Amino acid sequence: MASSVIISCIVLVLFLIASQSEAHNTPDLVAQLKGINEVGPHLGLLVQTKSQADAIIKSRHFVPADCDYIDIFARRFHLGWLSQRRVVIVVTGTGILNSGVCTQLLITLFTLDGIIHYGRAGIGNRLYNIGDIVIASQWAHVGLWHWQRYGPGEQTGKYTKDIGYLDFHSYSVPIHFCENTLNKVWFQYEQLFNVNGPPEVAKQVFWVNVSKSYYAAAKELEDITLEGCINRTTCLSKPPKVVRVKRGCSSNTYIDNLSYKNFLYLKFNVTVIDKDSAAAALVCESNAMPYLSIRSLSNRPGEASSKNNDPVIFSRLETVNAVVVINKLITLLAPEPLPPVPPPVKPLVDETEFAGHDFW
Repeated sequence: MASSVIISCIVLVLFLIASQSEAHNTPDLVAQLKGINEVGPHLGLLVQTKSQADAIIKSRHFVPADCDYIDIFARRFHLGWLSQRRVVIVVTGTGILNSGVCTQLLITLFTLDGIIHYGRAGIGNRLYNIGDIVIASQWAHVGLWHWQRYGPGEQTGKYTKDIGYLDFHSYSVPIHFCENTLNKVWFQYEQLFNVNGPPEVAKQVFWVNVSKSYYAAAKELEDITLEGCINRTTCLSKPPKVVRVKRGCSSNTYIDNLSYKNFLYLKFNVTVIDKDSAAAALVCESNAMPYLSIRSLSNRPGEASSKNNDPVIFSRLETVNAVVVINKLITLLAPEPLPPVPPPVKPLVDETEFAGHDFW
């Protein structure tokens, strides 16, 4: 979509909202957005929590722009350079709805050439460990169900049986001892409306691919050595690593159930389980926007934590490692060298001071 059309849409939206609230100064806001977009495209950076955003913004890698943030629709968009790359950083919050809305807002308001999405996630594949940073090539929303009725009679509603189902009877204790009135849930396709396709015409998708070029560039991240200890006596049970994997899945459910985690792994071969990546991936696919999700593994669903894998203890380590990985990835994705960035006007802050305790 041409930038003039985008600005026109923004003017209309902001005018309508300004009519409801005096808090919006529409002309100034539109002028700010126009000025920001005229300097060139930014790389969008989505993060789940404010503590994650703070860790990046107050790291030595980040230099704020003259207009260092802009507030729109209860979101703060932080502007600046990360490793001499123009970026706009925004906190999504958790959940499918927050992730999708914030991603679309970012794409609509700013001229972007891609989006990187960082957050925490649960472990789907037991071969991986707390502290690992995982990058999946495909994401699926596994929370869109058709819940089958129990008892006789034809099923109502249009739904697919192509993807598969979860049979609650299979998890009865004792196993298969009796019927379960919860019956089955059938996994359903999402509807994808593509910006380059005809209006109101959707195609059905389950797996959404990330950007092939971003995923290929992420291979170099596997050579990064991550920090594994917070002090001399407290270390992760195994040294953390960056790894690219095949699949991840999302839903609006916090998964802390071993049986369901195993089901997702066996059924869909997912390594990582979260509450937001699939939504952002779908919105980016709809807008033909390159996308990549980076997940710090912080939870083993259904398993007790110990001193060597406690997500609260190692949240600081996650933050430090994530900043390193994101910074390195951005240098790999920069399409061309940018003009020299003026030196920061604020004292440098050690990333280790930011120990977010938010969970995926």
